[in-house]
Amino acid sequence: GVKDLCFLGGYELPGLLILYETQPTTVGRMALRSDTCALLTLSLNLQARSYSVICNAGDLPETARKVQALPGPAYGAYVFTRDCIVHFDNQGLDFCLSVNEFGDRLEKLRPTKSDVTTTLELAT
Repeated sequence: GVKDLCFLGGYELPGLLILYETQPTTVGRMALRSDTCALLTLSLNLQARSYSVICNAGDLPETARKVQALPGPAYGAYVFTRDCIVHFDNQGLDFCLSVNEFGDRLEKLRPTKSDVTTTLELAT
């Protein structure tokens, strides 16, 4: 099911980023099934009443809960999970920032870039 969605800026046509769970899981099933969330980016052509898939990325942690669109020049979106923050852009998953020791296992998504600087303003 769909967990969250947001509209993306910086595109010619409206973009929609959808965070969804491919197979629902529970804590008791983690040993058998984990990393069950995925992202889907759609380009919406409102005049033609059609859409096209721009990007699809899977194997996100089952704890992914929120997506937040980023303004230019960065664009893309942050995906917030219990253990990490993932940056997603039009090329797919860009980097994963671990926020605790459990997030270290998620570095398989993509190694964190050494030159990335991130500031969370108005974070609550």
